[in-house]
Amino acid sequence: MKIHSFIYEIIFFSLVFLFCFLPPFFTDASIVGTSLFSTWNFPFQQLGLCIFAVILYYFFKRTFKVDYTKLFHSIFILAMLFFTALLLKGFSILVGFSNESTAKVSLPKSILQWLFCLLQFLFSAVYEEVLYRFYFSDELFSVTKGLFPKCKGKKTHIFCELSGVLVFAFAHFYLGWLAVINGAFAHIVLRLGYKKTDNLLCCILAHFFYNIISLILL
Repeated sequence: MKIHSFIYEIIFFSLVFLFCFLPPFFTDASIVGTSLFSTWNFPFQQLGLCIFAVILYYFFKRTFKVDYTKLFHSIFILAMLFFTALLLKGFSILVGFSNESTAKVSLPKSILQWLFCLLQFLFSAVYEEVLYRFYFSDELFSVTKGLFPKCKGKKTHIFCELSGVLVFAFAHFYLGWLAVINGAFAHIVLRLGYKKTDNLLCCILAHFFYNIISLILL
């Protein structure tokens, strides 16, 4: 790897981490708690993030080719997401652990609001799957082995994968500890789904429908 290319890679990864991965850690729960999903407007912010994610994916993957024969895996991934979520919910009830999130959630009240809702969840699913499942752990490994050439083994892979779990999980800290734990399990399921299929669309579809069904069941 040319040194100047690697420097650009480090700078870009640092900027993405600073502006995309770090902000959720500092989300104010008191502000979000009264407004999360309480109104449904056109998701301009999510659209912008989605466009950025698509450009990022194309830049690093260099292709949009999709193997549609693997899309049925999204059903299995979705089932695993709900299975782990239900297990966690049941365990939390069993041990008397309550989620301290006070987020106000309201179902859309019109066709237009439902459209905005679907778009918001779709854009968010694309953004989060590209950033957290496709980009973070693999790029962290690339940067790490570039900085420390001897760190190319299994332990480094494990470190990068665990970092991905923690970053995604604690991005949901403003929703409470139950959301953090659920986020960790969800990331593991989705990441394994992506690595198994090498088809990010499977994860996007599973993530999208998981959010929609979860909203309706709340």
